[in-house]
Amino acid sequence: METLHQSLLVVHILSGAAALIGGALAMTARKGGGTHRIAGRVFFYGMLGVSFTAVPMTLIHPSTFLLLIAGFSLYQVLNGERALRNKAQRPQWKDWTITALGAVSGVAMLTTGNVVLMVFGGIAAVNVTVDLRTYVSVLRGRRVPGNTWLRKHIGHMMGGYIAASTAFLVQNASGLGPWWLVWLAPTFIGVPLLVMWTRRFTRRPPAVTAQNG
Repeated sequence: METLHQSLLVVHILSGAAALIGGALAMTARKGGGTHRIAGRVFFYGMLGVSFTAVPMTLIHPSTFLLLIAGFSLYQVLNGERALRNKAQRPQWKDWTITALGAVSGVAMLTTGNVVLMVFGGIAAVNVTVDLRTYVSVLRGRRVPGNTWLRKHIGHMMGGYIAASTAFLVQNASGLGPWWLVWLAPTFIGVPLLVMWTRRFTRRPPAVTAQNG
C-alpha cells in the first residue's frame, strides 16, 4: 500500500504543479485567446489528476481535510468546464450529478467545525443554490442572462484554483504565519479577483430565452 501511495503522490504532485501553472497562465492570458484555452485545459486536467489521486491517497493515509478539498475542487472545475459545453444552462444528467457532488461536499465541509473547510462549505452551498435556481428557471422557460454560463465558468474555475492553492499552502507553507491566515490567504486574494473579472467580462449581459439556448 505504501508503494501505491508513493506512486499516487508523484502523480498528485505533478498534476498539482500543472494545475497551478496552467491556472495562473489562464488567468493572466487574454481571455478567449489560444494561450487562455490551452492553459485552461492544462489546469482542468491537472485538477482532475489532483482530485482523482487524492481520494485513494486519503484512504491509505486518512486526511479528511484533503479529501473534502478534493471533492470541492472536483465540483468546481467540472462545473466550470460544463458551463462551456452547456451555455444555455439547460440541465442534463451531468449537470445534476455535478450539483449533487457540490451539495454533498458542501454539507460535509460545513459539519467539520474546521474554519477553512466551513468557508469552502459555505461557498459550495451558495454555488449549489445558484445552480438549482438557474436550472429551475431554464426548465420553466424563464428568461436568464445570456452570460450566465460565463459567470459560472469564471466563478467555478477560480473556485477550483483557490482550493488548489489552499491545499498547496496547507501541505507546504503552514509554518509561514498563523495557520488560519496562511490557509485562507488564497481566498482573501482570489475572491476579490473573481469579483473584478466577473464584472469586467460579463458587463451589460444580454437576456436570452431559455428555450432558445
